[in-house]
Amino acid sequence: MSFCLLYIGQLDDPSFDYDDWSNVGNIPIRRSPHFPPTNPSPYNRFYKWVEKSGCKSNRVDWGATVAIVNKAQIEDLITQCYSDDLSYSDPEKMSTWEGKPYLVNQLLELRVFVANLDAKELYALVACET
Repeated sequence: MSFCLLYIGQLDDPSFDYDDWSNVGNIPIRRSPHFPPTNPSPYNRFYKWVEKSGCKSNRVDWGATVAIVNKAQIEDLITQCYSDDLSYSDPEKMSTWEGKPYLVNQLLELRVFVANLDAKELYALVACET
């Protein structure tokens, strides 16, 4: 059984080739925290969002797709993934660990990371199976 991840990768990673999917493990180095789980998963929402947004994307490995995006597009995807999930906004519905809302903290960590990105740069948004 595979596990699906979504994260922001390093587009200029020297071991990554955007135009060649013949390399096994051809995915960019992870820069960001992983997108935390939601239902449907961020991984599944990624593909619908890429189609709707029209951003450039490419399959880069047997189980990985990379979209080339800017900061605003990443923020839009985060909104698409989490704005309708009450487990991130309603204290009564939040997933907790030892009494603390751990998924909310993961989303906050991702948002802080994205807030510090350069709006003029392009990034690799990586959806991959592990």
